Amino acid sequence: MSVSAVARAPVVLIATDVFGHTAAVDGLVRQLGQPALIVSPFEDSSRHFVSEQEAYQAFLAEGGIARFADKLAAAQLAHADSLRYAIG
Repeated sequence: MSVSAVARAPVVLIATDVFGHTAAVDGLVRQLGQPALIVSPFEDSSRHFVSEQEAYQAFLAEGGIARFADKLAAAQLAHADSLRYAIG
């Protein structure tokens, strides 16, 4: 998980797809102009995948939808006071 603005509490929660935290997600955060909490299925935000199949296999290896749902629930609970929107 990463928060886009250190000094401000996140207002937007962004749940990434199986490709994780990408440059496109960073672009979305810049366009939103709000502090965002980015939740990826992967701990390593520098992972890059050649294909959707490769990304999906890595997603499954990380625990799949059940683990990602738990991660999202924990992030939401940890920032319940500030989050106003969720995108995924």
